[in-house]
Amino acid sequence: MTIGALSPSLVFVLTGVFALLLIATSTVGVAVAATRVFGGPTWILASPILPELRARLRSWWIMAASFSVCLLLGRAASLAFLALVSFLVLREYLSVTPFHASDRMGLFVAYAMIPLQYGWIARGHAEAAAMVPIATLAALGAIVAMRGAARDFLRSSALVIWGVLVAIVALGHLALIVSMPASLGYIAGGPGLMLFVVFVCQIGDVAQYIAGKSLGRRRAVPGISPNKTVAGYAGGLAASALAAALLGPYITPMSCGESLAIGAALGLLGCLGGLTISAVKRDLGVKDMGQLLPGHGGALDRADSLVFAAPFFYHYLALAH
Repeated sequence: MTIGALSPSLVFVLTGVFALLLIATSTVGVAVAATRVFGGPTWILASPILPELRARLRSWWIMAASFSVCLLLGRAASLAFLALVSFLVLREYLSVTPFHASDRMGLFVAYAMIPLQYGWIARGHAEAAAMVPIATLAALGAIVAMRGAARDFLRSSALVIWGVLVAIVALGHLALIVSMPASLGYIAGGPGLMLFVVFVCQIGDVAQYIAGKSLGRRRAVPGISPNKTVAGYAGGLAASALAAALLGPYITPMSCGESLAIGAALGLLGCLGGLTISAVKRDLGVKDMGQLLPGHGGALDRADSLVFAAPFFYHYLALAH
């Protein structure tokens, strides 16, 4: 596939994403250079936000480039990339979860669900992907039956199922979205729809981080995520709704008003996804799920806002459009 094969509206939005990244990177770089050379407010260099912001920008360049290349190479490459994301998320989750040596077969079952899920989707059997949780339960039941002992079965199987639901079933909805054909009336096809939901959720994360660090005073849920503030959540929700209203009419079948409402819903579900994964990390006693992306943590730390948002968006489109 070439750039010409992509929808013009999709190319326009991708160009806009890279333009925003270029502006943000240049702004941070010029501000720091000017402060060092000509002097200026010392808080710019002393700000604890600056190092993390620069690391996040570097990671954003990597993610945007990877995402764009996959869209350019076509549906098969996009599905392979999303399968890799599910693998990375599942590996991070299983690496910090307290499994015993006797649970190894259960871990194998979890990894085996990745080719099963994406294989079904690649062959056009989207409805069969719903069988993954049932297949996981059946495989775990067969393992305990062959073992002949039920000790810790509920604990270990629940941990495996939780990982499969998050890493494969929930995030696997991105593969269902990217597989939606343009013939159904979706302006930019599946790639445009996936870009929409990912961008809306991620821009909400960025706004949430900036608003929380600069304006946040009141902590929202200190027992789960001490660094999240009410101002941060408000900024993230507003940014998600605004981004959706601007992008929706170009790359989705939704009107501006409908896009605004769906953007708000995606922003809210993104916050809920982040809080849910934060609760898991808090329970496990870890700050990040991994160190794959500087400034972001692991793959699951970056994709947590999509855990509930992606399934919601897919089923909303399937029912309403």
